[in-house]
Amino acid sequence: EKNYALSLSALCVGEDIQKLIDAGVVSFKIEGRMRRAEYVAAAVRYYKALLDGKQNISTEISDLKRTYNRGNYTKGLAFGQDKRLLSTAIQGHIGEKVGVVKVVNGKFLVESKFQPRMGDAFKILRDGKEIGGAIFLKTEGKCFVLSSKQRLKNGDDVFITTDTAVNERVLSSRKIESLKIGLYFAVGQPAKAICGDLVIEGETPLLSAQTRPLTQEELKACFLKTDGLPVCIEFEQITLQGNIFIPKSELNAIRRRFYEALCERIAKGNNTPYEVQELSLPILSANNPITLRGLKRILPFIKRTITPPLFLPRSPRGILRNISTIPPLQTLQISLQFRLG
Repeated sequence: EKNYALSLSALCVGEDIQKLIDAGVVSFKIEGRMRRAEYVAAAVRYYKALLDGKQNISTEISDLKRTYNRGNYTKGLAFGQDKRLLSTAIQGHIGEKVGVVKVVNGKFLVESKFQPRMGDAFKILRDGKEIGGAIFLKTEGKCFVLSSKQRLKNGDDVFITTDTAVNERVLSSRKIESLKIGLYFAVGQPAKAICGDLVIEGETPLLSAQTRPLTQEELKACFLKTDGLPVCIEFEQITLQGNIFIPKSELNAIRRRFYEALCERIAKGNNTPYEVQELSLPILSANNPITLRGLKRILPFIKRTITPPLFLPRSPRGILRNISTIPPLQTLQISLQFRLG
């Protein structure tokens, strides 16, 4: 019988995350590369709810399933052999079950509490096997009608795989950081925008206005434009000394430089800086190529030289992979660059 023998279920250890914490785990990585943004958002919300001790996480797990769910999740091998390790009957995203098909006058009806909308998509299962897909067509009373290229039957299970309402909701959540800023504008001195120990100054001293001076309201309105940064601005202090003239273009330039510097600082956070070093490593002999045996002898030197220490593959074969030799050189130049992501 045809099946997907090598299709792994999606990994989810949420149910036992406290066991991992009790075992000493202090950092968890949520898979995000090559994933849709809505899945990453739902996964972050799900694990945050668990770590915050939220009792009812039914909404979070439902959102997670509807954004990406292959095989109804597996715990992998962290807690013993999981029967759900493989998703042999269904390949790819299965979503969450929302009802069953009822065929009436040739129409595929689904009676469900769920209220779909245009753009929602579904996967149809029969006896646990995937038979095709469907899209939302319209609502009729307590049911909704599906359109499918497959001939559906009574009792077919309906799983939603694209829930546009959930996607919009999880993607609308943004982490907003509150920032207190100060503005100091005085005639004869460069303008200053301040946030903590970050100070951005204008390039030239401010001039005195001949007619209409800069007002506090105009200054506030300018710096409330955060250039898309997820921040909430609170003005700690605004100082205007004298009747100030500043071209709007210059004021906007100061604001842009200020928020660019803030953005760089926020992005950097408390990440550990990594040193970049150039290493010259002598090989065993200038007349002999570097072999696996030779690489074994220089690996400890590489590990000692990198600051802070990083873990390298234990097997030199894992580094050379399929390359058995490297042309003879007097020294092996290795450039190491690390970035904390």
